[in-house]
Amino acid sequence: MLIHITPRLYQPFLDVSEPKLERIELPELDRVLTPNRDFIIRAPHANKKMLVACPKREEKQIGLCFKVDNYISTFTMNAQWRALDGTTLNHVVQYNLEDSDFDTTSDDIFLWGRLINGAGHFGNRTPAALRVFSPHQLRPTMEIVPLNFHLHATDTRDSRGIILERQQSLTMPTIERHRLLNRHNQQRGLFSHSIHYS
Repeated sequence: MLIHITPRLYQPFLDVSEPKLERIELPELDRVLTPNRDFIIRAPHANKKMLVACPKREEKQIGLCFKVDNYISTFTMNAQWRALDGTTLNHVVQYNLEDSDFDTTSDDIFLWGRLINGAGHFGNRTPAALRVFSPHQLRPTMEIVPLNFHLHATDTRDSRGIILERQQSLTMPTIERHRLLNRHNQQRGLFSHSIHYS
């Protein structure tokens, strides 16, 4: 099974040093990812305030891919960011798969909808209950201060209003693997750099 996640943080201040992502834990897989070895931080979108963990050697790939030998219905990501002043910012995301129709899943909500690319035509895989929300409301995102509405997000803040921990959950569909090879959106890359877990 191929799993694609996009650990991300919205940094509203471009004129200060960006936060650092110190580690990503995947407890159910007993794995810890560290910067420079497993990922680096990029600002791959037009909005340069959005920071995303990406593979070190694949400039076009947004987010991280990892392979597991068997189907997994639920897993957790713990991303530990550190702000410029040393404050630790924890982002905990509980991912739940809605189905087992295909062998791939992604938290990139833009990949769930109807798509036409070089590999074919794909129907809408977005869970019916989530179709009333925008991708930006659904996509797990850490923020330093709460700026936008995010579904199923619970924040713990300090006296300054800084988010010390955000807990989110996301129900994801499985998708056809060819959605990740969208030729009309090459910044998603070919996911040639994936991490294998047995």
